[in-house]
Formats: sequence, structure tokens, C-alpha cells
Amino acid sequence: MFEAVDKDGLLLCGETVIGRVLTGESPKSAVNVSGRFIPTPGFENYRPAFESAVKAACAVDVSSPSDYLQLWYEWQTACKAVEDLGLSYGERRVPIEALGIDSEWTVEFSVPLWWLATKGGWNEAPKSTSQ
Repeated sequence: MFEAVDKDGLLLCGETVIGRVLTGESPKSAVNVSGRFIPTPGFENYRPAFESAVKAACAVDVSSPSDYLQLWYEWQTACKAVEDLGLSYGERRVPIEALGIDSEWTVEFSVPLWWLATKGGWNEAPKSTSQ
């Protein structure tokens, strides 16, 4: 069984720490992470992409039934633009996929199963490929 993530994991873009994800209690799943995003000083270059996703989430929150689907697709596109920044999470720099961000700056993302399998989970030393 893979161990859960740290409570206050770093969100990185390359070598730059752009924020923290405050998860509160330990996540119930080693595959999904959800928590409040708190920007750090390195965030400014990435702010437009995140704000676009938050703005799109706000539009979905107040949408009419007739506009909902179109606005949801726009939110998904904006979230994909954030994901495409190539973000990673935590000290182990875990790659992120299926990222979403809501109107209150709560982020949710998945950890690729291939990463968990090949790297040995969150808190284990990386698996050696030599025998």
C-alpha cells in the first residue's frame, strides 16, 4: 500500500516553487490530492493561467442550465492549460495529471499510477532498476 502525501506539499513548475497545497488531513487516497492552493513568491509568472481557470470555475458556478456545458468545457480547457505547465508536487516532484481548480482556489489532481508503481510510492526510496 502506498503511503499518503505530506499535509502541506509544494507545487512546483520546473525548479520554481509556485505554491503550497494545504490538504488538511492526510488524503484518503495515494492517487488523488485535493487541497487549498496558496501561492508563493514564485507564482507570478504562472498567475494568468491559474486565474483563467479560477475565472472559468466561477462562471460554471453561476451558470444557467443552458450555458453549463459550454462553460464547463471552457473550465476544462483552462485547467488543462495549467496542467500543461508541467507541474509537480512535493519533495519527490511527483508529476500531476487531471488537474482541476475551483472558484475558491482548491486544487485537485491525480498522481499517475505509472509513477507510483515505478517510484515505489510517496515515502519510499525510489526502486532500483538494476539487479
